[in-house]
Amino acid sequence: MMLTIHEKTKKSLQELYETIVFPLSELKYAHSLDALALSLNDEKIIDDLNLEKDVKEALIAEVKRRLTPPQLKIQYEIEVKCYSFNGIKAIKDALDAGKKLSKSRFEIKFMIIGSPLYLGLLSCTDKTEGLKLMELALKEVERVIVENGGTFKMKSGPIITGEG
Repeated sequence: MMLTIHEKTKKSLQELYETIVFPLSELKYAHSLDALALSLNDEKIIDDLNLEKDVKEALIAEVKRRLTPPQLKIQYEIEVKCYSFNGIKAIKDALDAGKKLSKSRFEIKFMIIGSPLYLGLLSCTDKTEGLKLMELALKEVERVIVENGGTFKMKSGPIITGEG
C-alpha cells in the first residue's frame, strides 16, 4: 500500500513509513493495517496523522480500494397478495414501507418476479446487520399488507451471495 502511495505522491517510502505506519503502530492498534481498516468507519484515525493533502487523499483512496470488505447480497422471495378494492396500492404501500427502513449503507429494494411473487434485495458488507435489517423490513411489509386486508408469505430466503 505504501508503495502505491509513494508512486502517486512521489514521497519517499521512509517518509511515508515515518508519517503513517509507525505512528499508527505506536498508538492503541495492534498493527497499522488494523488502524487503516478501522479508518473506513472512523475518519479521525487518518485525520490525527496530520498528513499533507495529497498523501492523505492517496491513503484514503488506497484504504477504500484495498480494505473495503466485499459486498454481500441478501435476498428473500416473498408472496404479497391483496384482493381488496385498493389491492395494488396496498401492495405498493407495503413494499414502500419496507424500503423506508433502508440506511445509507444498506439499501433495500423490492422487485417483482411475477405477481404475487417479489424479491427483496439488500446489498451490504455486514452480514449480521444486513440480515437484521432485511427481516425488520419484511416484518414491516407484512404489517402494512395485513392492515390493508392482504396476505404475506415467505417463500424462500435468506439467500446470501458474495460470501467468501
